[in-house]
Amino acid sequence: KIRRQGRIPAVFQTKEQSLSIELDPKMLPKVYQSAKRVFNLDLEGKMRPVVIKDIQIDPIRRVPLHIDLFDVDEE
Repeated sequence: KIRRQGRIPAVFQTKEQSLSIELDPKMLPKVYQSAKRVFNLDLEGKMRPVVIKDIQIDPIRRVPLHIDLFDVDEE
């Protein structure tokens, strides 16, 4: 359902919790321009620095299926 709406399912992980979120695919090219793939993510009204740890890509269409994000402060 999330993908049909044009969004990308993702998981934001900290030491204490995992949070299922949805990402706008338009933000990914901006993130790829950064060598470290670190960017600020608005989570519940609070900006958090996050890093992409894993991206699952559809092998046929070459689009992201799922993204794993980690809190930079807790790496």
